[in-house]
Amino acid sequence: MVDGGLRDNIPVKEVVEQKKSDFVLIVLCSPLGYLKVENKKFKGVIEISSRAISTMIDETMKNDLEMITRINEIIKKGERGTDWLASKKIIDINTISPTKHLSGELLSFGQKELREGFEAGRKSSSEFLRKTGQI
Repeated sequence: MVDGGLRDNIPVKEVVEQKKSDFVLIVLCSPLGYLKVENKKFKGVIEISSRAISTMIDETMKNDLEMITRINEIIKKGERGTDWLASKKIIDINTISPTKHLSGELLSFGQKELREGFEAGRKSSSEFLRKTGQI
């Protein structure tokens, strides 16, 4: 298990470089492809900074997922022309994400928001396990 953070929120590189797994399960905290756009006036530098960080994390996550998918597609096509690609293998990548945006801001850790997040995670995980026939 590898947990992401602010800078590397989908740390698949760790798993890929260790070559110890053929399967990666990515658990996201927001809907896949989701970027919340708000039409509101921000009340200060903290709100603006929080929004900027959220946007950067969403974009980084989206780009990381696209890159992982692209590398798998290149390997599947047998295009291993470079030394870098020659050492890569296809990894079965699955993603679990909530179906809706969770309440609260990026830096909020209130009990209500945490509880909602845990419940959304349980629901999304159960749906994934049912869909893949694992329960």
